[in-house]
Amino acid sequence: MELTQVNAAFRKVLQDFTVLLRVKLPENLKVVMLYGSAVGGDYSKKHSDINILLIVEQLDTATLKSIGILKRRRGFGAIAPLVLSKKDMETSVDTFPIEFLDIKENHILIWGEDYSKDLVINLTHLRHQCEVELKSKLIQAQQAYSAACTDKRALENFLVKNLPAFIIVFKNILRLKGISEDAKDKILERIALEFGLSAALFRQLWQLRQETVKRAEAGDIFERFLEALWQLSDKVDAFMVKG
Repeated sequence: MELTQVNAAFRKVLQDFTVLLRVKLPENLKVVMLYGSAVGGDYSKKHSDINILLIVEQLDTATLKSIGILKRRRGFGAIAPLVLSKKDMETSVDTFPIEFLDIKENHILIWGEDYSKDLVINLTHLRHQCEVELKSKLIQAQQAYSAACTDKRALENFLVKNLPAFIIVFKNILRLKGISEDAKDKILERIALEFGLSAALFRQLWQLRQETVKRAEAGDIFERFLEALWQLSDKVDAFMVKG
């Protein structure tokens, strides 16, 4: 995907922000890259941030301050910059393989050199992070349900806001099984199929994200999703041991 394929208004925000960054950080700025839902086709103006990766030669408080001041300007509020030094990027791949794989496979280079093409992901580290992230997100879902079990709006907001993060974990669990899938709705269907879960439920989750399911159903969907996550966690544990 190229920047020219992005919505014109959206593209202008990114270009304007990049121009100002280059003025503020003329020697330090090395890369400006768009990633996340804006590239993956799941961007929602209501629920999503504009995720951009900024690679700098030297990361310090002055650099962070300059970026923060720019972000507070009118029109840039939705931009969520991830700022890393070149060294940070090289040394963080083993710690955050899911995130860097997602960036490597789904990004638009706005300015600079594409460092992501040289990233090498270790599958052992990917396996470990998949286990950690699945259990972490399961705990978050449990806490959200306990805190708002009678508030359908809050339950819906949690699912809609967090579903993309769940999908990224599901995608990489499938990757460890040798299955490659990019379309988010297909990832949901395939994770259900591979681990014996309700495909109908996972389709409903996607429909909720697309706002084609009534909010009144959010409570029931959340409960069934939580039950499915408990099952999935156990099955993934068993799969990881065998793997």
